[in-house]
Amino acid sequence: MTSTIQDLFTHNRNWAAQMERDQPGFFTRLIKQQKPKYMWIGCSDSRVPANQITGLEPGEVFVHRNVANIVVHSDLNALSAIQFAVEMLKVEHIMVVGHYGCSGVQAGLEGTRIGLADNWIRHIQDVRDRHRGLLERLPEAQRADAVRPQRDRAGGQCLRQYRDGRCLGQGPEGQYSWLGLRRA
Repeated sequence: MTSTIQDLFTHNRNWAAQMERDQPGFFTRLIKQQKPKYMWIGCSDSRVPANQITGLEPGEVFVHRNVANIVVHSDLNALSAIQFAVEMLKVEHIMVVGHYGCSGVQAGLEGTRIGLADNWIRHIQDVRDRHRGLLERLPEAQRADAVRPQRDRAGGQCLRQYRDGRCLGQGPEGQYSWLGLRRA
């Protein structure tokens, strides 16, 4: 467990030296490697590392994160990242990826007051309210996992409005929405 900021700097220097020993020229190649086919929109949760989960190397996936991996039409940060990914980096696929045990989703479901983040979590509450009938029929322990696919579908709907994107469907157990982009 890292205990100080100095430990982080030390670990970073050690990691960089190890990478250069294991893969000489790694950082020189990395500078030229920003040509991802995929964009990952995921939760800020530190337990969900996009590269490791997908098996992709640095530079192969463009990542945008926020609390509860919400995609809404009014989020200029996400929309700017999407535009940059599509128009500058030429990504071909956008994934909106949820995960089990998301505390942002849980806070939205329960109406937990957080502070400034309440404004953001409100989007989860909107999904909760829209699907109240479905959620009320489920045991409380299953509700967060049930709202996640609904939220991911809503994000996919928002993304489909971007250019001529087409939703390629839900992932296993509804864990993500996948948007494929057609190029002219």
